[in-house]
Amino acid sequence: MAFRHNMMHRQQLNILSLYMTRLYFFSANIIRAADDIGILILSTAEKNRGISVVCERRLAEQLKLRKTLGIDTSRHLPEVLWTVVRRNVDSEFRILFSNMQDEEYVVFLYDETHSQAIAMRASDAVLLAVVADIPIYIDDNLFARQGMTMRENEQLIHIPMNTLSVGMLEEALQHAIEEERFEQASHLRDEIKRRQQRMDAADVPPTSAPEEL
Repeated sequence: MAFRHNMMHRQQLNILSLYMTRLYFFSANIIRAADDIGILILSTAEKNRGISVVCERRLAEQLKLRKTLGIDTSRHLPEVLWTVVRRNVDSEFRILFSNMQDEEYVVFLYDETHSQAIAMRASDAVLLAVVADIPIYIDDNLFARQGMTMRENEQLIHIPMNTLSVGMLEEALQHAIEEERFEQASHLRDEIKRRQQRMDAADVPPTSAPEEL
């Protein structure tokens, strides 16, 4: 029975891997024009393509801390909690970026041993992946839509608009106007208007059918 279970488990993982690309944590950045916003970059092994994940500044700083040589974070809360988990659970895990919904990535912590998925925020999932050395995968269709080309030594960070909340867009619009980047401001204004129209349409109650006489 155990052998059969392991064979079925491997087949399931192989099916998942056929349609997914592995990503690696590449960098954590603080947005100059918005002090409370961070951007996490995940890349392919070749570092030629990746995605950006919007997060709070504090989380970006936590990831930068863990990538700084000479700094021991073994007694920090995420590392301590993961040590407790590993002492009591023998499961293998992976992080799955599966879709986009309401301008956020739909992400799961997938327990490969028990075939169970737990929803997570994308930024927290990246931190967990770094702390616990858990592999990150993204659905190939999602990667085709959200992926960006990465170039060596490029300083500009590309952020797809559909990963930003309305509040972030409004803040970016204000900075774009202040810095006279009017073309970018126009794109941001159009995106905010599109989001508002979509929210207004969602709030309209359905028309009831006329009563039969």
